[in-house]
Amino acid sequence: MSPATALTDIRRDLAEIAVYVSYVIDLSVTAWQDEGSDAARVADADREVDDRCRGLVERIAGAHTRWELPYAPHVRSLVAATVATVAIERTGDLAVEVAQRSERAGAQPTGADAATGALVEGGHSIADAFGATAAATRDADPIKALAAAEKAAAARDRQTEVHDIVWRLPSEARQWATQALLASRCLERAAANAVELAERVIWVEYGARTRAA
Repeated sequence: MSPATALTDIRRDLAEIAVYVSYVIDLSVTAWQDEGSDAARVADADREVDDRCRGLVERIAGAHTRWELPYAPHVRSLVAATVATVAIERTGDLAVEVAQRSERAGAQPTGADAATGALVEGGHSIADAFGATAAATRDADPIKALAAAEKAAAARDRQTEVHDIVWRLPSEARQWATQALLASRCLERAAANAVELAERVIWVEYGARTRAA
């Protein structure tokens, strides 16, 4: 197998894992609607993410040792794939924490419907951004990657709405509010990972990263 063909396979598999992580994120925020009922499913799904990422990292490491890569884009592709795989694995861990926070939060307090809605909607937006990033990764398309990075950055910034709503909740909702804020922070970090993945596609093509706002 030529390096170019192998790199195409690595990108395809990386994109498939990113799509699966988008499902895990969706599942994690759904736990906030069902008061933690999906937390165990999220943990099981994250174990699959870990296994798939571990296998991909081993393939990437093997490629480093087998090939002589005279072209800078090939070298950048392997480096970017390694960074992206680590970011995806960490995103799975963040999704687990989001779901676990819903268990610790307990029953939703009166007046928290808007906060829950913003948290869940924001999580779904971040999952969509991972899907867009996966397509850009699979196709090695920097134009798609730039759009995906901007989409992920916007989803990340929308978590500010969650913070604003939660801070306005009454003091008796403090336990739930604290867990919601921590879950929102995890979603922000997940969105930042989606930005990172998209920017790596751009870096492979041009040797420079275009920072999303």
